Amino acid sequence: MDFGAKVVQFYRDFRPPENLPDGIELANPYEHPARRGAIEQFYAKFFSDEFARIHILGINPSRLNTTATGVNYTDGYALKNYCEIDNDFSQSRELTADFFYRVVDAMGGASTFYRRVFPWAMMPVTVTKEGNYANYYSNDILEDMKSLVSDNIRWLTSLPANGKLVILGAGENQKVFNGLPGSPFGYNEVVTLPHPRWIMQYNRNKIDAYIEDYVNALS
Repeated sequence: MDFGAKVVQFYRDFRPPENLPDGIELANPYEHPARRGAIEQFYAKFFSDEFARIHILGINPSRLNTTATGVNYTDGYALKNYCEIDNDFSQSRELTADFFYRVVDAMGGASTFYRRVFPWAMMPVTVTKEGNYANYYSNDILEDMKSLVSDNIRWLTSLPANGKLVILGAGENQKVFNGLPGSPFGYNEVVTLPHPRWIMQYNRNKIDAYIEDYVNALS
């Protein structure tokens, strides 16, 4: 089974824990037909191999709205215009995807980028609390998420890796990773970068410098 097939298998087999706190739900994008198609096309196109890659761990995917394709850091616009995968998702830009694909472009485009990098997340599916988007590390749900996060990272380390991990989120995301039993999970080098959404919301005037930081970390 190649790299991409293992990722698709992860989504296919994912089952949320049965003891989640009241009001907390985990949404697997693979259960939605259009997102399932996008996931399968994306990983067949860019990951049908067994190459070792730099691994990325972000926070958790955004809420499953009209721009959400199910592919990490990739909105409908990026899926069509950068990955050349036609789709019917909204072509409105999403902040994280906007920044992320500026980095992809700076590194030579999608084919070159995904040959070197595998983007993933500490919590690989969307988290909502009473219908509203939530970060997995929120104080009231973190303890219930830690086991799932640890299992997710152990699954990630089973994929071909070059020994380098890049964490997106120089705050709680990094703190949780460092505090998990088994951290750094066999990675030889762990680098932390500011999250793309934080950059686009609060530091857009320094975007070129942040793109350079990303390129250096992922090269």
